[in-house]
Formats: sequence, C-alpha cells, structure tokens
Amino acid sequence: MHHLVTYWRGLRRSTRRTLLSLSIGALLMGGLYTGYCWGGFGRNVLPLQYLLQCRCPPASEAVRYRHFTVLAPACHAPEVHTMSPSGRTLVIETHQRRQQVVRIDLLQQHQTLLPFDTNTLHQVYAIDDYRFFVRLGWRADYQVYDLQTATTTPVNWVFADEQDARVQRILRQAAEVWVFEYETLALANQYQQAIDNNIVLYTVGLARQAQVNEQLTADGIDYEILTPPYQAGALRDTRYSPDGRFYTREDGIYDATTRERLLDTDLPRFQNFGGYQAVGWVAGQRGIVYAAWPPYLLDNRDDLLFSYTWLPVHQPVLLLELPKAFWTELEEEP
Repeated sequence: MHHLVTYWRGLRRSTRRTLLSLSIGALLMGGLYTGYCWGGFGRNVLPLQYLLQCRCPPASEAVRYRHFTVLAPACHAPEVHTMSPSGRTLVIETHQRRQQVVRIDLLQQHQTLLPFDTNTLHQVYAIDDYRFFVRLGWRADYQVYDLQTATTTPVNWVFADEQDARVQRILRQAAEVWVFEYETLALANQYQQAIDNNIVLYTVGLARQAQVNEQLTADGIDYEILTPPYQAGALRDTRYSPDGRFYTREDGIYDATTRERLLDTDLPRFQNFGGYQAVGWVAGQRGIVYAAWPPYLLDNRDDLLFSYTWLPVHQPVLLLELPKAFWTELEEEP
C-alpha cells in the first residue's frame, strides 16, 4: 500500500486528474449498466433501452420485466402474427439474430419452429391450435400448414368479384369455410388430397368482405369468422376476457362491472409511443399476451413537412400470468 501511495504522489497532477476522471466514469458507467440490466433502473428511458438492452445478459430481461414471462426477447425484434381463437397458441416472427417463425404453446410455454421462409412470408393466421392459413407475399400465394401432420397444402385464389361456376361449386361443396380480414378460405373434405377443390376469395377492403359474407349467407353456405381470444365491450380499445368479467388496458386489468383496477401491469411507457396492447387472453383466462410496435429514438412523424422515424427500439413480447381468481374452467386438449 505504501508503494502505491508513493507511486501515486509521484505522478504529475494532470495525470492523476485524468486517471481519477476515467475511474469515476468507469464506475458510473458500470453502475448505470448494472442498474439498468439487473435493477430495473431506466427501463422507461428510451435512449438507455436503445443503448443497453441488447448489451445486457439475456437472463436480465426477466428481471426488468419481473411481473411477466418474456415470450420473445426485444433483441430478436419480434412480431406477433396470430393468436389462436382458443388462446392456446401464439405465432411470432423474429427478425434479428435468428430470422424464424415460432409457434408457442402458451399453456406449457413450449416452442416449435414453423417451416416458413421469412423472406416470402406476409401473414400467418391461426385456424385452430395446429392449422395455419398462410399468405406469402402480397396476394402472391396462399397455403394451409398443418403442424400435426407437418403438411403444407397450397391453395389457389381468385378475386371475390371473379367467381365463376367452378368457384361456386367449390364453395357449396366445401367442408369448411373460414372468413379472415380480407380472405375467405374454402376447404374440401380431405383438403390435403383434394387440392383443386380448395379456394381463397380475396376482397379489397372490409366493406367488400362484408358483402361476400352476406352473399354466402344468402347462398346457404355455412362459414365461420375467425375470432380472436377476447371480445369487444362497452369501452373502446380494450380487450374483454372471454367470460366478460374483466378487461385489460396498457396500465392494468379491470373489473368490467365496477371498472376498478385489479392489477397494475407496470408496462414501460414512452412519449410518442402507442404503448403495449393486449394481443389476447390465454386459454382458461390464465394470462394475457402483450406486444408493442417499437417506438423510435428519433420520432418526427407528426411533422407534415419533414416526417421521419429513425432508430427503432424493439420491445419484448410478454405474458402476464394471472391469479387463479381470473381463471375459467379449461377444456380438455382435443
């Protein structure tokens, strides 16, 4: 110790000041890094999140979002495609590090890689827990993928206004007719072998799709509209639970009757950011999946003359597991 003191005193004053400044800076940076990664400090500060979140150990994300299960890390730039109507299945596409599409079993939190090419994939819709309606490109091609049999069935498409006798025959003989946002999918009995007896009707706009639905009803063709794992209620921009007792907003879970907040979600909030939205309720109302479009570090989208958004800050996909008081009876696995 005496030698260190002697060495220190022997240094020039300017050198000592420089070393002290560097040491203090290193301590501050180390404290900031540790505090952000493991202490939750600065989680709502967008510049810190941009600089540090992908430099933190992967395990630290569970600490920063301690009330949640992280289904997809922020640094993978996750995008939610679909959640099955039952609330059992979630499909996520990741864009960084690993570009892939993953199915997540939300009850067992088991992940399965889906064989979709992210370079051509446009949208995935869950028909049920194991079958997926897939749009490749923008109206370029359609297919149905069955996870249980690991089979992909291509499906031809036509504009809804261009129906002919063959299309009408396919619709009338279909075993299943599913309605999505802009498409109507008709599948034959044993559709995987009867490829020519399947069809997709594509519509331009929601109003035209509503007209197609009316025509299907008039023609006596049964169809089912794929519904998300939540329902609409008295309040806009909310996700009501399947039994209608609760609803969720970015800031918490509420009693639908009293509108009392029962749980605080404690989700991060940023200026000029739409915030987290509930994707849907997990089967049995055992939890809620939350996702968010990434905010931007430089956001000038409201400027009509020079609008720009630079440096996106991706957000994780999160699962909030709920107390048993929220649960409903869970049906047996089919």
